Amino acid sequence: MTEENSKPARILYIADSTSIHTQRWLRYFVDKGYDIHLITIGRKRRILPYARHVMNFDQFYYGSPSFIPNLLKARRLISSIRPDILHAHFVHQYGWLGALSGFHPFVLTGWGTDILELPHASRFKFGKWLTQYALRRADAVTVTSEAAQREAVALGARAKKVEVIFWGVDTKKFRPDTDTGQLRADINIPAGAPVILSNRSFAPLYNNDIIIEAMTGVLRKYPAAILILQNAGGVQGGEHGLKALAEQRGILRSLRFLPPFEHDMLPPLYALADIYVSVPSWDAGPVSLKEAMACACAPVISNVPGPMEWVRHEENGLVVPVRDPDKLARAVCRLLANPDMKGRFNEKNRKIILENAGHDSQMRKAESIYHNLVHA
Repeated sequence: MTEENSKPARILYIADSTSIHTQRWLRYFVDKGYDIHLITIGRKRRILPYARHVMNFDQFYYGSPSFIPNLLKARRLISSIRPDILHAHFVHQYGWLGALSGFHPFVLTGWGTDILELPHASRFKFGKWLTQYALRRADAVTVTSEAAQREAVALGARAKKVEVIFWGVDTKKFRPDTDTGQLRADINIPAGAPVILSNRSFAPLYNNDIIIEAMTGVLRKYPAAILILQNAGGVQGGEHGLKALAEQRGILRSLRFLPPFEHDMLPPLYALADIYVSVPSWDAGPVSLKEAMACACAPVISNVPGPMEWVRHEENGLVVPVRDPDKLARAVCRLLANPDMKGRFNEKNRKIILENAGHDSQMRKAESIYHNLVHA
């Protein structure tokens, strides 16, 4: 990747091709003229037409007999591709493979779960050791929040090599004046109905059961309100239990269950909603929160560090304790009852995202890291 060489720089990513985070990151560098190669891990994968898919491993787990053979295959591939940068997204498995390949410059991006939760859940602690090894071996580490930055350093990453790069927002697409008419008709939202949105995964971590419990309280004061639960993470099996809970509480007709959307379809969803709710038990700093803020969807979040880097209680949103349906219901009702407060929050949040969380500005940080490593 020399300045005098006009040939596009070659970056080899080890990442999940089904994730919108991978797709947006790679797409940016493709559009900048970089030569992008991709190794994926997992039984599910998506072929990205703008990247050169060079290998897919079903898994890269230390308990599998394929662990060493897959590592040797990856080393041979990397040697033949000769990238200018090797960049692994997600420390667990992907980062392990990148670090054990021995290639440098090696960049590692933590997404949240891989730093905040999985190392401590490792049954035999070998997974934690591999995560610590990968963080130490990386020439640069990027994370999506200051909370994740602190945890990465606690796990062994060198502080001066860890930089926060947010999941950024395309503020030209995610905006308050997005047309919502078609979506409103498609999912049967009556005109004037207050709309509450939670578009997190249906995994237990995100406490959708608590949101449904809170909705019973909201509906006592605002019987026309609608709760949209979108399974953005695509986790299977959660919807049935949530529907059963809503039916048991007698509020199923006030809920709309939606499947995952393509990313370009999300702006009308945020713009349609009055309030965005995200109350996980822990979180690194979700892009959905920032997208909602960009679309003037007032946030109610749980009091966990990552999201609280973006929302301050009563300044630009409301913060509630984890798994407290009564306080969540009161927070939602308070916003519905105070349109002036909600308007102030929305105006401030749009400005926050425009100034601090644009996708292109975050990607320019990553590009600067690449150049600094190669030209060092």
